Parts: sequence; structure tokens; C-alpha cells
Amino acid sequence: MRHFEKTTFSIRKRACAFILCLCMLLGFIPVFTPSAQAAESDYYLNRLVSWGIMRGDQDGNMNPDSSITRAEFVTLLNRTFGYTKTGAQPFQDVPLGSWYYDDVSAAYTAGYFQGTSKTTASPNSTLTREEAATMLCRNLMLQPL
Repeated sequence: MRHFEKTTFSIRKRACAFILCLCMLLGFIPVFTPSAQAAESDYYLNRLVSWGIMRGDQDGNMNPDSSITRAEFVTLLNRTFGYTKTGAQPFQDVPLGSWYYDDVSAAYTAGYFQGTSKTTASPNSTLTREEAATMLCRNLMLQPL
């Protein structure tokens, strides 16, 4: 009879431990609802618009799900850090009169934008994380180790 009670107690103990472990593991899984994410991103987008950093496209659409281009990122950084002084720039793929001409010129003049080669800026290419980090570090004047 005692053996039966020990076995039952052991099974209950293991089942309880399993349930507790399962609860702990489920607690580590982040739960995001699409509406909560949309509300949070709208809040931050609206704040960037109110600060004058973001303006959207020609129709004022933000397109938060789209990838950002190199020209758009340079424009955001110029507005964030206040770069307005333009100068000569060597990029053949940045035509005079394009919406990003002054921003690419200001970024090049400020020294944080170097292009993808000596004569190309690739303004309409999708920005990579490495490029974004490099431009941010140059703006913050961080030196490599």
C-alpha cells in the first residue's frame, strides 16, 4: 500500500513540476496583437511628424510597412541633426532637381554620407542595417576601436 502512495505522490509531483515549467516557458513568449502594434507605431510616427523629422510621401502617406531608402534615411538624419549646408557632391546618380538632391548634398558636406562608390550614392536602394549604423555613428562622431 505504501508503494502505491509513493508512486502516486511522485506522479503528482512530476506533473506539477511539468505544469510549472510549461507556464514559465509560455511567459517568455511575447504576445503582440496587430492592433497594439499599429497603435504603438502610430504614436511614434505622429510624434516624429510633430517634431518635423518625418513628412511622408508627396501625398503625406507614411507607409510604415515599406523599407526605407538611403535617400529617405539621409533626409531623416539631416532633419534630426539640423544639417542644411549644401556643397558640391560627386554622385552621378543624384540628379539636380530630384527631391533628395539637397539632402544628399548636405549629408556629403557634413561628412557622414559617402555613397556606395566614389561617383554613386544609390539613393533609391534599400537601406541596410549596417549602412544605418555607420551613418548614425558618423553623426555621433564615434570612432572605431
